[in-house]
Amino acid sequence: MIPLLQSHSPLRTLCIPAILTLLLVTLACASEATPTPPPTQPPTTATATTAPPPTTPAPFPTPTHTPTPTATPTPTASPTRPTPTPTPTTAPTQSPQNQLADASEHVYTLLQELLEELGHRESASPEEFLAAESLQNRLHSLGYSTEIQHFTFRYFDYWRWYRTAGETANVRVQDTEYIGVPLAIPPTGMTFTGPLTPVELEPNEDLSPGAMSGAVAWFQPKDGILPDEQSLHELQQAISKVAEAGAAAAVISGNRDSYRHPALLSFDSPIPALLFDTSVENPWTEALASGNLEIAVHIEIEELASRNVIAEMKGSDDGLVIIGAHYDVVPETDAGANDNTSGVAVLLTLAEALAGHSLPYTLRFVAFGSEEIGLYGSRHYVDSLSEAELARITAMLNFDVVGSGPHLEAVGHETLVDLALSIANDLKIVAQPGSLPPVAASDHTSFQDAGVPTLFLFGPDFSRIHTPEDRLEFIQPELLGGAYLISLALLESEDFGQ
Repeated sequence: MIPLLQSHSPLRTLCIPAILTLLLVTLACASEATPTPPPTQPPTTATATTAPPPTTPAPFPTPTHTPTPTATPTPTASPTRPTPTPTPTTAPTQSPQNQLADASEHVYTLLQELLEELGHRESASPEEFLAAESLQNRLHSLGYSTEIQHFTFRYFDYWRWYRTAGETANVRVQDTEYIGVPLAIPPTGMTFTGPLTPVELEPNEDLSPGAMSGAVAWFQPKDGILPDEQSLHELQQAISKVAEAGAAAAVISGNRDSYRHPALLSFDSPIPALLFDTSVENPWTEALASGNLEIAVHIEIEELASRNVIAEMKGSDDGLVIIGAHYDVVPETDAGANDNTSGVAVLLTLAEALAGHSLPYTLRFVAFGSEEIGLYGSRHYVDSLSEAELARITAMLNFDVVGSGPHLEAVGHETLVDLALSIANDLKIVAQPGSLPPVAASDHTSFQDAGVPTLFLFGPDFSRIHTPEDRLEFIQPELLGGAYLISLALLESEDFGQ
């Protein structure tokens, strides 16, 4: 689960409440002392290494709800990395209670191994790359075709912004500097300077090309109140129009209370755009009346390197199913037992169970990097797909924060959610329709935005994620086993993909 402050959709502005609170407090009290957040990581580059030859997957519990697979892999070599401790293969007549107990023990044992093996792996760090290599080796040892997908991305560090009280994003007019919250990240970090030009532009009003060449467009919402989600689209359109007319940047001012709209924290824009607080008074009106007023818009960004781990098993038909979980963690935690080693453990257990089986679709497992700082791994993966390949995807299953809560919850495409909950009922696993907090999201969102049917399984207790308390002792094994059994039965169900 992520503090998403750079998103492509208002529905994806899901920063955790703590992050959003920090932003609001800083805007309102820029001169006050600020706490020191966790350190940021430097850019890193890496080269994928060759994975070891395949080996036989460990036995796994199999749900009785689904047909038994018809093919098994042939052992060819011994793995070079630790593999999950096997549990006895579940007999077809095993009770749902015993089936869940065995599956839970199996996934929990793997989770323990992964916490030791992967360690702390902050987004876009050298440790993240070492974890990617380890996951690639595990998947390759099961017989999958694997690769590491490298990517880079532009990143505005909100923790650094908060620590420096707005030093890395601000608006300067004459001798006064105002803290700014970036709405869009420019191609490179820089300062844009130009004449401040007030704009009262309606979305259907056109400007001639070059009419605002080099200017900084200034939007002043009515009564100082920034728009809500319903009218945010109109602001986006207006910014796009001033960009087409040659504007170098845009600034939007308003009362600090209006910053409570989390959907305003980020959106796509062709030019840099900043929110800033002028809740006390408007300091520019008099200066503007006497002529042009120069304004400087400053945003500092970094370019970071990360990677996704991809494993594939070809199917008999053209369809494609994606199984995803992010493997990076936030600085505040150690190895992220729940967020998201739990999801990685479920993903790998499914990979064990399905290795070498004959399926009517191609199965692709993807461990996403740099999810915690903006869904960058899943966004890059989706963007890397051709239209034809994207159209092949019949479903994307996502696992994140699976390990804590009173039950499992499912969100996503109605058909997939209904099928998953029906399977859960048959397997005597407690699961129900869920909902995410308005300030939270995960990698399924990148696929959902691209029109792919998704299913996201999670445990609804988020109280310890992104904190030092995200430890193994708070993991509930039955949630891990339940997520695994539901997903395996779903993937092998005759109704799946219909």
